[in-house]
This record gives sequence, C-alpha cells and structure tokens, in this order.
Amino acid sequence: MPPSMQCEKRHEVCDVWINYFLSICLTVALCVTASDILIEFLEVAIHNVLYVRNIYPTSIFVRRKKYGVPVQMSTHPYLNEYITECLKTIKDLLTKNEVRKVTVVFFDEAQIPVERFIFDILDLNRTLNQDDPYFIKGEEALRGFCLKLAMTGSNLKPLPSKSTFRVQLHTIEAVSVSLAEEPRYQDFPWIETVEQETEVMNPSIVPIRTLDTGFHKLQVYVEESGEK
Repeated sequence: MPPSMQCEKRHEVCDVWINYFLSICLTVALCVTASDILIEFLEVAIHNVLYVRNIYPTSIFVRRKKYGVPVQMSTHPYLNEYITECLKTIKDLLTKNEVRKVTVVFFDEAQIPVERFIFDILDLNRTLNQDDPYFIKGEEALRGFCLKLAMTGSNLKPLPSKSTFRVQLHTIEAVSVSLAEEPRYQDFPWIETVEQETEVMNPSIVPIRTLDTGFHKLQVYVEESGEK
C-alpha cells in the first residue's frame, strides 16, 4: 500500500477516535445533572466556610484541589457525616424544585444566630447548556467563587468563642411535613426552625459572589450580626 494511503488511513482512524471521544464526553456531560453539580459545589463551599471561619482546628482540614484551585476539606468523620447527610436531603429536594436557599448559620454560646452564609438559588436549569457542553465556563465561575471565599474571612469579625453551626434549608411549606414522614430521614431528622433560630440581629450584608454556571444561578452572601 502506498505511504500516502497509509497516512490517509491513519487519519481516518484518528478522526473516528476523536469523534468517538467527543461523543463520550458529550454523553457524560448530559448525564450530569444540575443537581449533581450544585451538590458538589455546596459540599466544597460548606467545608471551606467552616475553614475560613475558624470554627474548628485547622488540623482537621486537608488541602485538595477542586475546580483547578486549592480548597480545604474536613477529615473529621462526624462532621463529614453531618454534611453528607444534609447534602443527601438537599439533593432529593432539588430534584423536586423544593429548595429556595441553603444557609450555614453560626450560633454563639447562647444559641443566638450571629452569622449566616446564604446560598440563594435563583435558578436551576434542567437541561444542558448548549453554549458550554463541557462545563468549562461553569467551572471557571466556581473557581472564582472558591478564590473569593478564601478571602472572605478577612472581611468578617471573628466568631465568638464556643460558636457552633447548623445547615438550614429554606423550602416550600409542605416539605417539613414530608421530611417528618419520610422513613429514610428518621435517623437524620430535620426540625422546622423558628424565627429566632434563623434571623440575625441588626445584620450587615457582605456580598461574596453571584454565580451563573449555565446550569444554575446563585447569589452567595453573608449576613453578619451587629451584636457579634
């Protein structure tokens, strides 16, 4: 076979594999839902909020890379279990469009809210963004958030000693009943909160970032109590 024909044949095989690879990538992208991406982001965000607010010793965190930037992730089994169980519930509710906000609330020793990191879900798309099928622009947005979050702690007053935190969900009214009746949540029960457990007194707003990944749009900010 002439060399030119061999070269052409190799190009044909190469083209086939390139097309096959692109097809696989597109299939994988289509299989990843907006809920999956948001849950992964919230996991990274919650771990890093706890790190930058110094509520736990830095020794329980390890440095990893996510979205192309360094992030801090907890290695404490009980803390990680709590975060994981919260995220499982959030994911279930996201599939039914029943989550409005996710908040990380810090309480002082008297269990008074002194600070809230708020993830306000403005929009959650169900379909792939055709302008960004491989989520390149979306990952850039998440990378920017992680970098901004790492600097947020310097803009906030220190938390009181012996502070604690909880993850709270803002949902539609019927959700509290369904969560209470759902057997799989019996080992990790959700309790409806009262205003005193959710509202920060005399809050000042510290904006972090508005995220638009193509799959979802979130506004992330902090409410810091003037009484802290």
